[in-house]
Amino acid sequence: MTRRYYFNEDGTRRIVRAVRRVEQDPRTFDGSLPPMVSGHVRGNPLPCINDAGESIPPYSICPLDTGATDGFRRPKLKKSSTTFRRLFGLTGNWTAENGKKCGVMVAVAGTGLVKYAGATPVTGEAWGAEPGKFTISKNFPACCEIIDVWDASRSLALVALFPISRILCKCTDNNAAGSLATDTSDYKIQKGTAGSEADAGFTTQPAIYAREATSNNQFFFADWVNGLWYADLETGRILMYKAKLNGALADTDANATIDNVTSFGGGTAPSPTSAANTLDLAGADNDDCVIVKDGTGYYLLNVQHYACD
Repeated sequence: MTRRYYFNEDGTRRIVRAVRRVEQDPRTFDGSLPPMVSGHVRGNPLPCINDAGESIPPYSICPLDTGATDGFRRPKLKKSSTTFRRLFGLTGNWTAENGKKCGVMVAVAGTGLVKYAGATPVTGEAWGAEPGKFTISKNFPACCEIIDVWDASRSLALVALFPISRILCKCTDNNAAGSLATDTSDYKIQKGTAGSEADAGFTTQPAIYAREATSNNQFFFADWVNGLWYADLETGRILMYKAKLNGALADTDANATIDNVTSFGGGTAPSPTSAANTLDLAGADNDDCVIVKDGTGYYLLNVQHYACD
């Protein structure tokens, strides 16, 4: 006698959903699951809602709009744009329709497959999401490490996802200590390799706190610390510039008025108008001088006085 098995109502619904999912997939089903789907099954993906304004193709990388959820408290998935974000998810091998729910693997979930753009990546490289794309690209702020090129014919790589915790920035102005503006008036996030840095294209950036003043065209790293971005300005570093006295200086003067500040190496220099005279130096108007900058301000180091007896 043939043994019969019966399923309760919940089990039946789950079987029906699984069958429909396979039937709706346009590809031929061979009874196996790709690595990313297997990871979804074992990894308990984070339920999200597609808020990208368009369908998200398979094997995409998408930033999470932290703090923004739908009515069911599902985080919103975006398409990478000129708005900088530090958290990302991998969608796996299913198309996510606009406005529909989907599951993503996030940084804490480990590894997944994602499409890459451009040259074939190399194991160990760190790649990032490029504004305007669902793929990863080289030399952008890194959010994943290349583990292996999974299928070069389909531009698929196996990656380990992680939150962005350090970004390279370049000042676009002389900025006082404090919070830097989130537009590009104070700084710009950089992409590229050493010596070939360039604007990464972000127009809405994180608020970075700088504990000391920064100079136009100055490069610095920003680190994610205790829920805030801090500028790593290497406090204590000494910078030296050439200048001229703008007026006579007596050895009893606490400060020297200066102008014509230039860099010894020919690079861009800041534009301070005074320097502390802590060495009791003296000089005449238009005398050459050397100033130094540390984390607290500018100081007069030397004055070259040409007067003769």
